[in-house]
Amino acid sequence: PLFDSLSGREMNYILFRQPMFWAGLVLMIFLGSLVSGLYPAFVLSSHKPIGVLRGRLRASVQGLSLRKGLVILQFVASIALIIGTFVVYRQVTFLQNQSLGVDIDQTLVIKSPDIVDSTYRSKYEVFKNKILQYAEVSNVCSSTEVPGSQPLWNAGGIRRLSQGEDEATQFRVIMMDADFIPAYGLEVYAGRAFSKDIPNEEKNVMLNEAGCKWIGFEKPEDAIDDEIFFWGDTFRIVGVLKNYGQESLKKAYDPMVFRYEPSVRSYYSLKFNSSNVKASVAKFENDWKEIFEGNPFEFFFLDEHYNDQYKADRQFGSIFGIFSGLAIFIACLGLFGLSSLTVTQRTKEIGIRKVLGASGGNIVGLMSREYIILMGIAMAVAIPVAWRSMEIWLQGFANKILLNWWIFVIPCIVVMAIAFLAISFHTLKAAATDPVETLRYE
Repeated sequence: PLFDSLSGREMNYILFRQPMFWAGLVLMIFLGSLVSGLYPAFVLSSHKPIGVLRGRLRASVQGLSLRKGLVILQFVASIALIIGTFVVYRQVTFLQNQSLGVDIDQTLVIKSPDIVDSTYRSKYEVFKNKILQYAEVSNVCSSTEVPGSQPLWNAGGIRRLSQGEDEATQFRVIMMDADFIPAYGLEVYAGRAFSKDIPNEEKNVMLNEAGCKWIGFEKPEDAIDDEIFFWGDTFRIVGVLKNYGQESLKKAYDPMVFRYEPSVRSYYSLKFNSSNVKASVAKFENDWKEIFEGNPFEFFFLDEHYNDQYKADRQFGSIFGIFSGLAIFIACLGLFGLSSLTVTQRTKEIGIRKVLGASGGNIVGLMSREYIILMGIAMAVAIPVAWRSMEIWLQGFANKILLNWWIFVIPCIVVMAIAFLAISFHTLKAAATDPVETLRYE
């Protein structure tokens, strides 16, 4: 269940009943153990027994290079993963904190009933008027789509009457009633919004700013009272809406055309403010069952629906974070063991330095110098790799953060601090030991 919630995918437990899975697992453990033992076995067998017995065993240049290379590789992975986690977290936070240009708060969306006869419009009006009587409800509107989803209606062949058929283009289409624009706080950039008091309003349309540019208007104001050919008919443009986040701000604004339809269906949006949401929803459901008898009361809260668009990115960031933690843990295990070996090999040297007046801080600095150099090399490799990787990832976003220098410096400081703690443990322990004991060490 933990893996399911982390990945957003349901794990199939049939996998554990397949013999090939267990055979592969056993083979992986066997090969891992074998490879882990091969290197030290070859190294030890390469030494002459007489040299070992006389205490002449010394680390080879090749062994030291391999050891340092592995440390660098571990920290390249750790630093790159932490930078990636940091960038993903900042990008998702940036998108969620941007102004959408549309009010999605305190909005309950109900899926419209499955009614195809002539009673639909009157029943909708009854339901709407009854809901509006509640003090906590400020607005009710209907539409074919709500913010947080790509409009399913997609119309081609749309052009201005002054354009030829070869200049026709494609738009996303949303049908709405007159209350949709004020309910969602959409800003009219030019012209006017739809009104139920104007005759033949169904013959008028509105565009968004992206739609104006898409169809060839230099300024939104130029679109007002112009006419477009759309769905085999001619419509007059009466207004232009300011671009708003119909979908996640990961995407650029789609060109959209809005049509007025008082009896439109698909979704009902209820704007309400209540300290007892559960009680309010129960009231709405009772009214629904009374008016739309036999139709299920299916609803969702719009802010949750909208933020679901970022769910995959949040999961991506969580997985990045977990792998970052694992990478740091593994790297620190290696560094911890390596520092233990180094301190053991230089125990007498530490004792002599203490006798000659070196402080604990001097010894820690001396022992850490080599690792600081390795960390510096790891940073020099990891930062360009992480920068390029995150730059490619961010190309998928229309609105994105800037990769500032401090985004790369902070993870490096964090990793250095953790690594320094791992190194300091053994070094401080050796520095605190009585020099008499360290000088006797063999």
